[in-house]
Amino acid sequence: RFAHLAAGHRVFAYVNPHLAAHGAGNTAWVGRYKGQTALFAERGDLALALLCSTGYAAASAGFAGKSDGPDDLKKHGRLTQRFTRAAGGNVGLIGEVDLSK
Repeated sequence: RFAHLAAGHRVFAYVNPHLAAHGAGNTAWVGRYKGQTALFAERGDLALALLCSTGYAAASAGFAGKSDGPDDLKKHGRLTQRFTRAAGGNVGLIGEVDLSK
């Protein structure tokens, strides 16, 4: 738990999965688990899930370096593009931690 963040600061979780030691060929999506937004990725029989105890205020799945979130944050200071799925590539997942809870 964060004890203090200055006004206006936000926290983001970002993951660029390389499942089975491969960046290419992964699929990522934003879904739900037990009522909470979750970030998922899979390649073959391997999978990854990233959840946050306070939830995500915004989330997106995209292709690394193209639509995965960090460029959007740099350009706009927030997530303006929200994609729910990116399949068969070098993918990235991003979630803005909900600090209002």
